[in-house]
Amino acid sequence: MYNKPNLFFDVDNTMFDSNHLMLEALNELFGIKAVISDFYNNPTLSVILERYKPELCLEFSHDEISKRFSEYFLDSHEKHEAIEPFPDMPEVITKLSKRYNIWVNTARPHSSLPVLRSLFQKYTPGCVTGIHCVWHYLNGKYHKKLSKREFIIKGVRGTNRAFFDDCPDHIRDIQDIIPSYLFDPTGTYDAEPGIHNRVRSWKEKEELSILI
Repeated sequence: MYNKPNLFFDVDNTMFDSNHLMLEALNELFGIKAVISDFYNNPTLSVILERYKPELCLEFSHDEISKRFSEYFLDSHEKHEAIEPFPDMPEVITKLSKRYNIWVNTARPHSSLPVLRSLFQKYTPGCVTGIHCVWHYLNGKYHKKLSKREFIIKGVRGTNRAFFDDCPDHIRDIQDIIPSYLFDPTGTYDAEPGIHNRVRSWKEKEELSILI
């Protein structure tokens, strides 16, 4: 394992086109009418709910809201049956896995690991080296085991080659320690400042000179 360099990938809206299903689940669960732009730059669920049903944020803590959404969607195999990978993702990951360790580095809670393993077994069997989930639920609260940045620094051995994520804030947080690429197929964040590298497609990722 340690003879190959490491690549790091976020899951939602980077490997899998999942935001529209997350939006549907959020609206179903909390009875709101959020739109896809509410997800831009990955706000907390509490921030989104505050816009539509602020009374829920008084009734439930941030952790309680997150836990309810995790149980309803993130941990649900049934809710993930319709999720599809982005075009070319399975093929590119399969090719890259022959030369790199493929690490999944996600802000999803640890409880969603069985769902994630099923997705990768379905679309990229045997290609993912490991999955790191930032959040762990313990004693009624979510705790950050290692942030995405900390996992890249402390969580793996060997040479770290590149990081891919759809969130500008995560890219800005990490691009000083490893080449980091904002995955933005629709150009949503074209005006976002301080982003050194951007990619539009999985084919473009495969062709990056840093990976050849």
